Amino acid sequence: MKIWIDLTDFLNWRGNLTGIQRIQYNISKQYIESNDNVHFFVYKEDLRGFFEVEFNPDDIVKSGIVGGSKDGSTKLRPLISRLDGYLLKKMPASLSSKVVRARNSIKPVETTDCECVFGSDDTILIMGGIWVGNFINDLESLKLKNRFKLVHFAFDLIPSFFPGYVVEWLPETFTEYNKKVYSISEGILAISESTASDVRKFMQQHGIKNKPKIQVVRIGEGINTGSVAKEKSLSDVVGDNFILSVSTVEGRKNHAAFFYALKEAKRRGVDLPKIVIVGRDGWLTDDIRYIMKHDLDAQENIILLNNIDDNELSWLYKNCLFTVFPSFYEGWGMPIAEALSYGKLCLSSNTSSMPEIAGDLIDYFSPYNTGEILDCIIKYLDPDARLKKEEQISSNYRQTSWFDMYQVVSGFVSKISKK
Repeated sequence: MKIWIDLTDFLNWRGNLTGIQRIQYNISKQYIESNDNVHFFVYKEDLRGFFEVEFNPDDIVKSGIVGGSKDGSTKLRPLISRLDGYLLKKMPASLSSKVVRARNSIKPVETTDCECVFGSDDTILIMGGIWVGNFINDLESLKLKNRFKLVHFAFDLIPSFFPGYVVEWLPETFTEYNKKVYSISEGILAISESTASDVRKFMQQHGIKNKPKIQVVRIGEGINTGSVAKEKSLSDVVGDNFILSVSTVEGRKNHAAFFYALKEAKRRGVDLPKIVIVGRDGWLTDDIRYIMKHDLDAQENIILLNNIDDNELSWLYKNCLFTVFPSFYEGWGMPIAEALSYGKLCLSSNTSSMPEIAGDLIDYFSPYNTGEILDCIIKYLDPDARLKKEEQISSNYRQTSWFDMYQVVSGFVSKISKK
């Protein structure tokens, strides 16, 4: 019996790992360290096939994709991987072509020419989702032929239930993918009770007769850091008095709330600390990015940081006053748990899965109410109120390690494998 883990999401990934890719990396790493009979594969659309890959967590750390490089020979790779198109255009052609080749060589997995043979005793674990192309159709065909078991993660069903938060083409594609997944899976790993409820609702709405087992698993919270030191360049940018918000910058994450809260604070005569927003570029943010770049108050008070590595992110968590997470809807909400794992307060939206993470240890607000968000922020500008919350978090919050998460995942996969 073999466990096969899909790493197709990693095939073309560039930059630091976030969200789903961070989960894939850490659970795959735990499988390797636990000496399970685990194999890894990717799907190649051009060849319409599944191919075994070599996955070495140490190589990923050395490349700078997670944790920051400890190896002097690779110390430029994190920098190379973060160069954007604008900087490349400013370079001489001879130099930019070398940089592009170097950047394209930084891959989390190395593919082989060995096409996978999934046996009837095998179980496939999918922690991502290749929504476009023939991935799920070809996997279904192989499953009908070879009769292996399938366990699939469910992170959220936002494109199906809230299509206004995503790009126009995605809802139909995403919905069709998940209709197929839930029809052929023996097991579903949902990252929250909220997501598990959404999965059941989705299956009922679409008349899916298959009844996969659903297991809720809490996401691990550790950030893969190397040696964490105060980065002078970073502290020069953000200062020593700032509020932190971490998430992909996209419409659903509601970063506009910070702009409106800042404007309301100005109207009330309240001075806010700097607001530092950390996240990769996502969907549907052109308008708010333009406003934050050109509005005079935002220029002075809101700092947008992209491509922050794990060491820098750790430093930001440790040195912020507290964090704010104003998202409209989440499958889980990793930045809430990450903040708490550093002993920091997170002020969070009160919707979907977010109250599951910390219960009454933190304060909540409606993401639709700017005044409520601002009132929460002002309350914890008071050092005494903040310290009291931090003491409660330190005494009562139990961090979930990646090994804790792995134990639930591997136990569930093992149970499905034996059915």
